[in-house]
Amino acid sequence: MSKSSNDKHLLHTSDYNTRFNLDTYLKSFYSGVDIDPNQEPLIAFFPENIVRILHDEQKRLGNQKALEFGGGPCLWSSLLLAQHVDSIRFCDYAQSNLNAVSDWIAQKPSAFDWTKFFDNVLAIVGSSKEKRAEWESRLREALNRGGLSTCDVNDPNCPILSGKHNDYDIIFSSLCLEAACLA
Repeated sequence: MSKSSNDKHLLHTSDYNTRFNLDTYLKSFYSGVDIDPNQEPLIAFFPENIVRILHDEQKRLGNQKALEFGGGPCLWSSLLLAQHVDSIRFCDYAQSNLNAVSDWIAQKPSAFDWTKFFDNVLAIVGSSKEKRAEWESRLREALNRGGLSTCDVNDPNCPILSGKHNDYDIIFSSLCLEAACLA
């Protein structure tokens, strides 16, 4: 069976270290300048439901630790998690993605500017732009407490996945596993 022309453009596992263009990805999907209105329901779905789940499960949060598994270079979901947990372990397969997150945490001038996208997320969840600096500060603190690390969902010895079942109160993954899993 021959591959369609669309198949040759799909990235898988190690491609994220060799063929993934971080800058193009961030500018295309998160710059906030050209957000496709047809994507708005999907953009709103995740923040609305993360906030709902965090609110509903607030009493069950134990040691206030979250794992963002396969976060890529994206921080919007961790922004929401950080308002409810003290520590976020952020992991991804590609070191370039972790470097982008690290640059944002360190407030390097070259870091991607999440301002516009964060403002959109805050609006979706019913918060104001004036709260963004406070939310960003909580995010930086939570990421510093939890740390950044590499992960590979296909590696049975992945230290992130082989820990105790109660290492994290929340495990979040969005649009990652379907691209990364070999099975």
